[in-house]
Amino acid sequence: MKTLAAVLLWIGLRLIPRHQRRRYAAEFAADLAQLDDREALGYAFSTLRGAPGLRVALVSRIDAEGEKRRSLRCVVGRHDYTAVRLNSEDAGIVSGQCVRCLRIKEGPGNFPHDHTKGTVGWMGLGQGNGGLGM
Repeated sequence: MKTLAAVLLWIGLRLIPRHQRRRYAAEFAADLAQLDDREALGYAFSTLRGAPGLRVALVSRIDAEGEKRRSLRCVVGRHDYTAVRLNSEDAGIVSGQCVRCLRIKEGPGNFPHDHTKGTVGWMGLGQGNGGLGM
C-alpha cells in the first residue's frame, strides 16, 4: 500500500513547479514515513487532489515575488492582448497589453488618433496637428 501511496505522491509532485519539487518531495516523504499503510493511502489521495490548488498558489506567489514566468503561448508570440489606457492624462492613447505576460503592444495603436483627418498624430508630427505631414 505504501508503494501505491508513493506513486500517487510522485504524480502529485509533477504538478508542483520544478524549482520547489525537492522541498515538497522531502515533506511528503517525511509525512508518509510517519503513517501506517491505510493512513498513507488516504494521505496520498488527499495530497494528489490538492496538488493543482497548491500549484496555483505557488505560481501566484512566484508571480507576486516578481520572478519572470512566461506562458508558452507568449514565448512563441501568441499573445492575448487587451486594450488598456496607460496614460492617465490622455485617455485617447490606447495600448494593447498581454493578459498573461503583461507585454505592451508596440505600433500605431499606442499613439493618439486624430479623428478629424483619419491619420495618426504623435507629438505634433501628424497631419492634423500642422506638423510635418507624416
